[in-house]
Amino acid sequence: MLRLNAPAPQYLMNMPLIYVPVIITGMWAAVMMLVFIPFSHNPWLNMSLASSMGYVVLFYMICLAYLMVSRTMMYLSRSWLKVWHACLWVIMEVLFISAFYASATLAADVKGTLSVSGMPFWVLCFKSVAYCFLAILLPSLFSAMLLDIRDKENTIRMINYGNVVSDVQLPPQQENKITLFDNNGVLKLSINESNLLYIESDDNYVKVWYNDNGGVIKQYMLRCRLKTIEESFHDSNLVRCHRKYIINMMRVRLLSKSGDGYSITLDDDSLSPIPVTKTYEENVLQRFNSR
Repeated sequence: MLRLNAPAPQYLMNMPLIYVPVIITGMWAAVMMLVFIPFSHNPWLNMSLASSMGYVVLFYMICLAYLMVSRTMMYLSRSWLKVWHACLWVIMEVLFISAFYASATLAADVKGTLSVSGMPFWVLCFKSVAYCFLAILLPSLFSAMLLDIRDKENTIRMINYGNVVSDVQLPPQQENKITLFDNNGVLKLSINESNLLYIESDDNYVKVWYNDNGGVIKQYMLRCRLKTIEESFHDSNLVRCHRKYIINMMRVRLLSKSGDGYSITLDDDSLSPIPVTKTYEENVLQRFNSR
């Protein structure tokens, strides 16, 4: 269960997944309009058919554009966003669209044909809030559930790979394998744990840095979340030390402290030290001291 003060799940903060709720919201809102129009007392229906449909389509397109811009800003703010921030963000979207609807209705009632003359602005807002909550909040929750299920399935695939049954006994040097899958659950990389140096986040991708059999440092990039790797290998030597890095404790030579905090030096002299942030400092120190 998500805690309100926990960081917002990264599978909701990735491009283009952040636009999935907007697409579902758009389709859901269109269906709701078709279903509710025969039973609606919307003042826009007092216009002529052409004017009414024109206002509805224009309003619909502006709202979709606003949601796209809003979710882009949410994506750009993903580094500090908490769960309660994301919830409040969606609620503010609902309130903004409700206020926009009320303003548009009052602006369109220039001749009094919409029967809203003298109606307070807040009353129109209140009447539209319930509809907006149904049109925005429900599809947002539904799409979040779908993405959460998809994320957990990918994690389960990664965890269960080590339990594969084979008719050939694996040699000891091949038993400790790091197997990495992409977001679609496709196996992309399998290397000996002792050869892995560290894993670096690069937006929607991760870069895996490792030594080949000749000791040469190589890099492999795949579309995957660092959080998924962290959760899948939490009992291994792979330890999260930074928002962007997971390091292999087997390859750590030195843990040093400076004025800016701790940094990790790996056993390859060609690599620069990797920083340790306050969030992961205690866990790294505990794992380092227990080696």
